[in-house]
Amino acid sequence: MVQWRRELTRAGETIGKLEARICKNEDDLNDWIDFRKLSEGFAPYAVQMASADIWPIAVLVDLEIYPAFQRRGFGRATLRQFLLDAGAEGAKSVILRVGWYGEDPDAQRAWRIASYSREVSRS
Repeated sequence: MVQWRRELTRAGETIGKLEARICKNEDDLNDWIDFRKLSEGFAPYAVQMASADIWPIAVLVDLEIYPAFQRRGFGRATLRQFLLDAGAEGAKSVILRVGWYGEDPDAQRAWRIASYSREVSRS
């Protein structure tokens, strides 16, 4: 199993973290992100995928750039590298988990979805 859990560094400083994995099937995906707890499981998400042949799936669970290092392109560069690495490891599709925080979580979530969508469409 291919898995990424690492601190992101730049010039000797920790700037964030990345946590991701390639899942070979739905059982592996459920071990990583427990879709079983949802009433319909992964099925509603699977039908949204561009192809029925989705396995293996690269799953990005956490990409965090610490506040002092945001808005410098580190997150974008890390996401691009993750997409390249996942493809090189044989991933046929990608799930990017979107998190948010702060005073306006709806705006944060919308911004992250738009940002992820731009990068995925470029790859």
